[in-house]
Amino acid sequence: MQNLPVLAQTIKIPAGTPITVYVDAEIDADDVQVDENIKNVRVNEVLKLAKKISKENHKNMVGSIFEAFVEDISSDGKGKAILDSGKNIELNAVNLTSDMINTFVKVKI
Repeated sequence: MQNLPVLAQTIKIPAGTPITVYVDAEIDADDVQVDENIKNVRVNEVLKLAKKISKENHKNMVGSIFEAFVEDISSDGKGKAILDSGKNIELNAVNLTSDMINTFVKVKI
């Protein structure tokens, strides 16, 4: 939870008196300083969550067949392919041949 500056004025009001408080202040984002350690913790939390979501998405893809664009192939038949399914992930595909470079092939995850 972010610690925001507190704008307050102390006034004495008799106990039991109903009050209405209006806050009319704008806080410029440049005026709010977040400690570097807090920034690092938050970034790490976001990265950890992104990794978890990515892992779950990849797990759900196992067994599915997609079209992939073959970018490159090494001498051992492995290569880089990018899915053409709205999912921009790189695959380390196997059993590729040089005639597949720069073409779309069906791949099973």
